[in-house]
Amino acid sequence: MSDDLDLRGIDQRHEPDPQFRSALCSRLAAIVTETDPGSVTEAPGLAMIDLERASEKREPSRNGRRIARVILAVAAVVAIIVVATSEVDDVTPAAAVNPLVDVRPELVNRGNVELFTVATDTPRYLALTALGQFDGTRWSTVPEETRPAEGTLGHAPPNAEVITQRITIKNLGGSLAPASRTATSAAWAGISLSWANEAGAFYVDGDLQPNYQYQVTFADSAPTAEELRTATVDRAPDSAYYNLPSNLPSAIRDVAVSVTTGATTPYDQARALQDWFRTNFEYSLTVQRGHSNDAMVNFLSIRKGYCEQFSGTFAAMARSLGLPTRVVVGFTPGQLRADGLYHVAGRDAHAWDEVWFDGYGWILFDPTPGRGAPGAEQHTGAAAAQQATP
Repeated sequence: MSDDLDLRGIDQRHEPDPQFRSALCSRLAAIVTETDPGSVTEAPGLAMIDLERASEKREPSRNGRRIARVILAVAAVVAIIVVATSEVDDVTPAAAVNPLVDVRPELVNRGNVELFTVATDTPRYLALTALGQFDGTRWSTVPEETRPAEGTLGHAPPNAEVITQRITIKNLGGSLAPASRTATSAAWAGISLSWANEAGAFYVDGDLQPNYQYQVTFADSAPTAEELRTATVDRAPDSAYYNLPSNLPSAIRDVAVSVTTGATTPYDQARALQDWFRTNFEYSLTVQRGHSNDAMVNFLSIRKGYCEQFSGTFAAMARSLGLPTRVVVGFTPGQLRADGLYHVAGRDAHAWDEVWFDGYGWILFDPTPGRGAPGAEQHTGAAAAQQATP
C-alpha cells in the first residue's frame, strides 16, 4: 500500500431526479437484482446488482471480500453503464457501473459523463473483469479468491514492456476499479485495493469515490501473428474456459465451422472469426438486448448488434471450435486532451474477447466493428479505434 498519492478533495454526490431513476430502474428491473454480500471469499458463478441500491456502501467480509458483489449477470457480457445525471450545482452524480453493458440509446445519451481519467504514455483498453462461465443465458466470472493488491501481483514475461497507469476516479461507481490487464503491481491512497488474479480485476473496499486515485503497472506483451500460429491452446488455467452448455444451438457451431474453413491453426481460427464479424456485421444499438442462446441465433441471422452480442457470440463460437475463450468487460482508452490525460466517459464502455494460447497467456481479439485495441494491431490486424458508428 502506498500513501504518496495526492487526493485532491471529494466532489459532492447528488441523487438523480427521482422520476428518471424510477423509470430507469423499472426499465431494467427484469434483468437486475441484488445479491447478498455474504461472508465468503469466492466469486460465485453469478451475482446481480440492484440499481436502486447500487450506490450504497457495503462492508467487506472479515475473511476477504466477495468478488462478485457487483459481478454481473443479466444476459451477459458487457457492463450496463447507468449514468443517472442531474443538474445540481453542475455536479454529476456517480455513475453505477455494473460489469454488464447494455448501451441502449437512452443510457448512451446520458453516458457522456466523465467516469475517470488515466495518466499514461501508452493508451490501452482498461478492464473491469473477465467472464469465463456461460450457462446459455448469461456470462459470469470463474470463482476465485481475492487478496490485498500488495507486493508483486504478476511477473512480466521476457521482452514485455512495463507500462504505468495513474487513474483518478471522477463519476464511476461500484467496487470494480478499471485498469489494464496483466498487472504487476499497484499503489493507492485511501480505501484499499484487492486483487483477483485470474479475472485480472481490482476491487475497492466499499465503493469508488470521486477523486480516488491509484496507480497500476502492467506487463504489455504483443506477440506476432507468426508466433501465435505456433502455439497450442491445451493448457488454459481452468476447464471452464472450454465449456459450453449442452443446449447450445447446433447452428452456432455450424456457422463457426463454416467461417473458419481453411484455418489450420487455433490462431487462424480466432482471427477468421474476428474478421468475419468485423466485415460482415453492422454495429447497431437498435437491437434487442441480451445474450442467451436464442439471442445469439437471432444476432447471427440479422447480423447487427453491439459489443454485448459481438463479444459473447464470438466467445461461444470460439469455444465450439475448442478454443479457450472468455469475455472481458471494461473501457476503451478514452480521449486524450490538452491536459495530457485520457478522459474516459460512459460512451467508452466496451466488451471484447480473450483467447488462451499456451506460452503466451490471454490474447485479445475484438470482433466489434469500428473498435480496435491499441497495442494489439500485430495479431488482430485491426487499427486502434474507439467509436463504433451505427
